[in-house]
Order: sequence, then structure tokens, then C-alpha cells
Amino acid sequence: TTANFIIGFPHHHSDGDIMKLTEVLKKLQPDYLQIGILIPFPGSPIFKEGIERGIIDPKKWIDYVKSPKPIFEMPLWEEHLSLERLTYHYQRIMRRFYLSPGQLFKRVREIDSWHRLVIYIKIGVATLRMGQKHAK
Repeated sequence: TTANFIIGFPHHHSDGDIMKLTEVLKKLQPDYLQIGILIPFPGSPIFKEGIERGIIDPKKWIDYVKSPKPIFEMPLWEEHLSLERLTYHYQRIMRRFYLSPGQLFKRVREIDSWHRLVIYIKIGVATLRMGQKHAK
């Protein structure tokens, strides 16, 4: 099973609100976890709400469409938690999940070849490094 979560919603007012996710994960005990940071896209209700409340600058998208650049920082909902804090929580939850003894034991039991071992080592290294580009 895979659990998919999005962090950074308007109702995520504090670090504690996001860390409640770990309690849900303990109950669900999924095999895999995916987390994303909310990106309010143009045309979505949350994008419209962000514009109305002055949290999202619609000009960013317009400027990007008029003059695309290779690196584009999408507008996020940073009313209560910054991208830095959201990235921190993303890293913390993912590491806590995938590096927990239960998850590590599951992965070790699945190793049936050198190829799979190499893949899991690469995934482990990526898990330890995740989010480092955004945090800098």
C-alpha cells in the first residue's frame, strides 16, 4: 500500500499540524509513502482564494508564461509555514518513515538479488539527501 499526503494547506498553521501526519502513518502502516508540497495552480479554487487573500501573487504565473525560464519557483501557500519549514517537515517525515526499523526490515526481506540490493542502496542514499537543494 502507498500513502499519499500533501502538506502546506491553509489549515496547516503550525509545525504541530504537519507532524500529526506521523500519527496517521503509524495507524495506516503503509508500505510506501509519498508526500508533496501544495502548489496552488491557476484556475483551482485554492489559487483563487490565495489571490483574494493576498497570499499568492498571480503575476508570477503570468510572467512565467510570457517568458519561461528553466528554473521557476511556483507560488506556494506560505501564510503560516515557509517553503523552508515545509521542506524540513517533508525531509523529516520521509526519513522517519523510510529509515524506521520496521521499514528497513521490510526492505531487507525483499532483497533477492544483487541488483535489488544496489537499487535499495541508491534509494537509501537519495532518501538521506532529499530536499537538500531546496533547504540551501
